[in-house]
Amino acid sequence: MRNRAAMNNRAASVRSAGMSVGISRSGTLVVCVLVCLFVAASLAAASTHAALQWRRSMTMEQQMRQTELLLDAGMLRAAKQLQQSSDFRGEVWRPEPSSIRFESPMVEIRVATSDDPNVRLVDVVAQLGTDPETAVATSGSARFPHTRRSHSFAFRLTDKTENSDSPSVE
Repeated sequence: MRNRAAMNNRAASVRSAGMSVGISRSGTLVVCVLVCLFVAASLAAASTHAALQWRRSMTMEQQMRQTELLLDAGMLRAAKQLQQSSDFRGEVWRPEPSSIRFESPMVEIRVATSDDPNVRLVDVVAQLGTDPETAVATSGSARFPHTRRSHSFAFRLTDKTENSDSPSVE
């Protein structure tokens, strides 16, 4: 009987040692799974962040291009207005927002006289988005940042008898 009791004790100790090894293995497996999930979540977060940064960059690039086109349109508008009337002194032009993807389009045209009576100095400033200094925080103004471009040029007044389709810009 003693042998039998010793065998039972030995079997019990082997079973309990196996159980602790089994618990240790399953704990290691859980830790490995958690580490893999953490790595996968980190990669997904980094990928999402990169995609959002790229999207913001493309939006800003589009807005800058749109501002440049708006500036060109303002310069042409100033030349045409000066061609029609040499008394034109400038204006604040707000194109239809439906024709421009971005909000608050504005072109400011200022005309000044120069030493030469046939030359006008023209400053054109094109702006898209809400000016951060004067903006009230709204959900719409936070979408698109403020972009601004300006250009100055001299405009030579021509006789009406000359080719009036092409204004003289220096």
